Amino acid sequence: AKLKCLGIARYFAGAYSCRRLGFWKPSPFPLAAVQRDFGVRPAEHLHIGDRVDTDGEACAANGCYFMPIDRLPRPWTVFNAICATSAFEQEELP
Repeated sequence: AKLKCLGIARYFAGAYSCRRLGFWKPSPFPLAAVQRDFGVRPAEHLHIGDRVDTDGEACAANGCYFMPIDRLPRPWTVFNAICATSAFEQEELP
């Protein structure tokens, strides 16, 4: 839903949710699911995330690359509120 709200969903082949997969980071399982679905090895996968303690640890356990993004400023609180009240359904891409 966030990608759709931003108007960039068409640039992504899919989106994954830990909630939908039933595993939360720092579990490496969500990363392994992405790799399986796209046919890539951990050494070919770059995960971009905002938390070293979850994203970074999951990547270290999985063996893929991690690139942290700066969390400041943090517009997501406002963005999430806008998306929650928008006409967009809370849906996941495949």
